[in-house]
Amino acid sequence: MAIKPGTVALLKSSQEPVFVLELVQGDAGILSNVQAVVRRPVEGNAGISHMIERFYIEELETLEERHTRQIAEMEEMKARFSPRSDLPIPNDTFQPN
Repeated sequence: MAIKPGTVALLKSSQEPVFVLELVQGDAGILSNVQAVVRRPVEGNAGISHMIERFYIEELETLEERHTRQIAEMEEMKARFSPRSDLPIPNDTFQPN
């Protein structure tokens, strides 16, 4: 699913949810030149308020993209810590010579 106005996206750096209001052309020569104008909830002493901010589209990800990335990271960790099948299984019993 692509990021478009009216969708909820997540900031890649903090996983904070933001509501995408519109996509606009940004500064030339920086990333894809597409910026998302978003409404971001901010918690303060008076409760939750909302700020309007801009982020480059590359700084955002959809929920589906986040889950896909997290699954790939978990699979990588699983492979890293799983016992290798090509190594011999050590004998747990001590046998003196």
